[in-house]
Amino acid sequence: GIRSAAVQGSIMRRLVSDGYIKVWSLSMGRGRPWSLVEPNQKAFDEYGVKWKKSRGSLPARAATFFLRKKLTGIGWQVILEGMVNGKQVDLLCRDADGRLITVEIAHSDGHEMHNALACLESDEVLAHVVVCTTKKVYDVLRDRFSEDRSRVVVMTLASALKLDWTNGLDGPKDR
Repeated sequence: GIRSAAVQGSIMRRLVSDGYIKVWSLSMGRGRPWSLVEPNQKAFDEYGVKWKKSRGSLPARAATFFLRKKLTGIGWQVILEGMVNGKQVDLLCRDADGRLITVEIAHSDGHEMHNALACLESDEVLAHVVVCTTKKVYDVLRDRFSEDRSRVVVMTLASALKLDWTNGLDGPKDR
């Protein structure tokens, strides 16, 4: 609700330095990245607020929200935190032809190989899409998945939100 960007910036810097908030940056494509603000435990304690934090970092949760909205907008069926072979994925999707596509949002590179292997054990999964929220994570995962890329697609969030990849899920691609 503050109209001045300079005043907004100074308030946010003060809240960060006082330990009340953490600011995450999320690149959505062209233009400035989105600034995502998350309260720290100090803010909850001081104001007596309880919060049940969901799984994943704030940038990963925001990216999941935006991508889910885009995919349902083109007629895909999307289940948030769906299950494949006993493994939970961020988005479990069925395209217009009924084909199964799993989507993982990666804000770090820690568990993505494990998730991909679990999903690809199912012959029904057409593709496992790994959407990276940062260029650094994209570079690491692109190299990590370079060996067997027959059903794995690694891309940045900006590329994923363009939805060009949804038209040709037949083989390996980088975006």
